[in-house]
Amino acid sequence: MGKKGIEIVAEKIDINEVISDLNKAYADEWCAHYQYWLAGQ
Repeated sequence: MGKKGIEIVAEKIDINEVISDLNKAYADEWCAHYQYWLAGQ
């Protein structure tokens, strides 16, 4: 993973955009987790 991180930084990609996308994906996973948990109850 360290190599991929260096590649991202080296390409001058907007780091804030990458972090925002990762946070959105993380939030989506938590929403799915909660929905599956709720359906299982």
